[in-house]
This record gives sequence, structure tokens and C-alpha cells, in this order.
Amino acid sequence: MTQTIQIDPKLWNEFATVAGKQRKSPRNLVARLIREYLQEQADERLFAEMRRDLRGREMSDEEAVQFVRDYRREKRARRSNGRKS
Repeated sequence: MTQTIQIDPKLWNEFATVAGKQRKSPRNLVARLIREYLQEQADERLFAEMRRDLRGREMSDEEAVQFVRDYRREKRARRSNGRKS
């Protein structure tokens, strides 16, 4: 199902110009930005859950951030391996 949204034409033209200079499709770039935003939100929820679960335990914020990054890397690898099969 395709959804249509209205974007200010001036804003879209500026965005399309910048995307074009990077030799990227504005539509594909918007889709990528939305996916990245959704992933960031999922990571923030995961991080908040981890902080709740680890309350009172010894783990620095840097360690927790690294844990999330490792999790994302493993998740991407699993997704990539699934596509190649």
C-alpha cells in the first residue's frame, strides 16, 4: 500500500537538489532516513530497557552503548545472511 504525503514544494526542491548533488534518489533517500529514524527509536527503547534491567549493576553508559551497537551489527548480519540464502 502506497501512502502519499504533502511536503512543502520549496523544501522538497531543496532536498532533491542536495540529494541530486550526492547522486542519490530523493525518494530512496527519504525511505532510508525513515528506516534509520525507526531503527534509532528501537535502539533508544532497547537502551532504556537495558538501563532499567541493569539498574544497580556495574555497567557504564559507554559499555551499554557498545552493547547496543553490537546488537545492531549482529541483527544486520543475520538479516544479510537471510537474504543471501
